[in-house]
Amino acid sequence: MMRETLRQLWWVADSRFGSRPRQAMSGVGRAAAQRARLLISRGHRSLLEIAREVPGVLDEVSPDMLGAIDAAVAAQPGKQVAVFADRQLPTLPTLLVARWHEARIVVIGDENASLEPIGPPDHGPVVVVAAATASDRHALLTAYGPFAAIIDITSSSDQDRHARLRNTFFHLATGGSYFLPRAVDPAVECPENLGTVITGDRFRQITSTSRSLPVTRYEQIDQVLSRRRPSPGAVLSTLPAITFESRSELAMNRRPAQQQMATTFRVPSLSLREYDDVRCAPHQVLILDGIVLPDSYRHYTRKRMHNHFLTEQGEYFTRYPKSLSAPGRLRGQYFYLGSEFTQHFGHAITEQLSRLWAWSEAKERYPGLKALVSMRGRFDQLQPFETSIFGAAGIASEDLVAVKGVVRVETLLAAAPMLVNPTYIHPDIARIWRTVGGALLAGHPHRDYPRKIFISRMPSRTKRGCHNYREVEQRFVRNGFTVIYPEDFALPEQVMMFDRAEVIAGFAGSGLFNLALCPDPKQLIVISSESYTARNEYLISSVLGHRMNIIWCPSDADDIRSDFSFDFDRDGNYLDHLLRDG
Repeated sequence: MMRETLRQLWWVADSRFGSRPRQAMSGVGRAAAQRARLLISRGHRSLLEIAREVPGVLDEVSPDMLGAIDAAVAAQPGKQVAVFADRQLPTLPTLLVARWHEARIVVIGDENASLEPIGPPDHGPVVVVAAATASDRHALLTAYGPFAAIIDITSSSDQDRHARLRNTFFHLATGGSYFLPRAVDPAVECPENLGTVITGDRFRQITSTSRSLPVTRYEQIDQVLSRRRPSPGAVLSTLPAITFESRSELAMNRRPAQQQMATTFRVPSLSLREYDDVRCAPHQVLILDGIVLPDSYRHYTRKRMHNHFLTEQGEYFTRYPKSLSAPGRLRGQYFYLGSEFTQHFGHAITEQLSRLWAWSEAKERYPGLKALVSMRGRFDQLQPFETSIFGAAGIASEDLVAVKGVVRVETLLAAAPMLVNPTYIHPDIARIWRTVGGALLAGHPHRDYPRKIFISRMPSRTKRGCHNYREVEQRFVRNGFTVIYPEDFALPEQVMMFDRAEVIAGFAGSGLFNLALCPDPKQLIVISSESYTARNEYLISSVLGHRMNIIWCPSDADDIRSDFSFDFDRDGNYLDHLLRDG
C-alpha cells in the first residue's frame, strides 16, 4: 500500500510540472492518489504531524529524529535529501515530498536492496537507485547533491555505517545534517567540517560547517553528466581501450624493489569531453558546478588521486585553498591544454602534448576553438619552448590563449591524456611527437652535430642532483661524448642534436625528453637515482623503440626528489662496458 502511495505521490508531484500520468489508476490507486494530494495540500504541517497519518513510518524513524530532520531541511535553501535504505522501499521519502513540494529525494540502496523505481529515472521528486560500490554511491550523490540532509536508515552493521559516513559526509551542503543511528560515533570519521553533534533518543545528527568539493574519476563524471538536468556536459568521442607491448630493449645494472618496468601496458578508453561553465584555476584545477573534474589529476589512475594544489580530504573530496570568486570570463569554446606544472618542458612534452590526439576533431567541431593554457607562479606569458612546441603540433599562434589566475570558461573541451606516468602510454602518441619533431627540424638549418652526447645538469639548477656529476661527465667525455646542457640551446637545435646523435646518455629527467621527438630509435644510457620512480624515458622508449640502459644509483633518501651519487666502485665497470659497446 505504501509503495503504491509513493508511486502515486510521485505522479501527483510530477504532474504539477506538466507531466501526464504514466499508468492507469485502479480504485486503490485513486485512493492512494487522493491520500497523496491530501498530504501535499498539508505541506505546511510538520514532518511528524504528517507521519502520524501514515502507518508504519514511526517504525522506521523515531519521532524526535523526524523533528530534527524537519528543522534541518527547513533551514536549508536547497531541499535535496539523500536516504540510504535497504530491504524494502522506505516510507520516509513520501513524507519528505509531502512536507516540501520542491524537494528532490534520492533513495540509494545496495545491489541487494529490493528498491523499485518510481516513475522514469531522473525525473520527478523521488529518484530510487541502487549503488553496488562506494564509487557508484559517490557518483550518484555528486550528481544530485549537495544535500540539506543525508539520512541512513539501513539495517547495516555499525562498521558499514562508519564507512558510509566517512565516504559521504562531505556531500552535505554547508550547514547540512547527517542522520544515523546513535550507536555510530562520528568523532573519528569526520574530523574536518564537523560541526554540532546532537544525540537524540535513537539517533545522532551531525552538521557540516563548510562545503567540500567532490572529486570525480572519468567513469564517475560520466555518470554525473548523464544524470544531472540539464546536463553540464557530454562525451564527444572515445578511443577504445587497447593492450600495448613495449617496443624498447631494456637493460639495467640492477633492479631495485621499487623499480618495476611493465612490458605490457593496458591503456584505458580515452574520451574527449565537453563541459559547460567551468572554473579553470592554475595548476590544472578544473571545477564544474562545485565538482572537481578528473582532468584535474595527472595521475588519475591511482587509487588516491592527488593534485599538489588541492587539499585532499580522503579519497572522494578535496578543497581548493584559494579563492574561486570573481573569476575572469572567457566566452566561446576552449580546448584544455593545461598541466599541474605549465611552463615546464618535461610536462609539456609528456602530458600536454598527450591531450592533442583530439585537437583536430575538436577544431573541426568548433572552428573558432582556442587552446587554453594557465600561467603558474611567477610566469606572465608562455615560454618560447611552449609556443614552439604547440605551434609545431599544429596550433596556430592566434588560437593559443594564456591566462593568469582563475577564469570561468563558457565551454571547455578536455581530452583524457595518452600518457599517464608510470601507468600507461598509448602508441598513437608517436604520431603527435613525429609531427612536432618534424616541424621543429624543418625550421632549423642542418650542420654537423656530435655522434654521442651526454645530457647533463648542475645540482644547483634542479632537484635530484648528482653529487659527483663532474666525475660522471668526465667518464663520458673520455669515451667520446660531448656534454650538453639543453637549456643553453634553442629548442629546434636541441631537437637537431638528438636527431643526429647515435648514442644519447644523461641524467634521468626532462633534459632527455627530446627523445620523444626523435624519428628513429636511439641507443640510450640513463643515469638515475634509485628513489626516482618516474618512467618517462622508458614510456617514450616503449613507443619509439629506443634501446635503453639504466644505471640505478644510491640516493640520499627514499624520496623521488632526493639527490644521489654515482657509485663508481659498484657500477664503474658496468658503465665502462656500456661505453665500449657504444
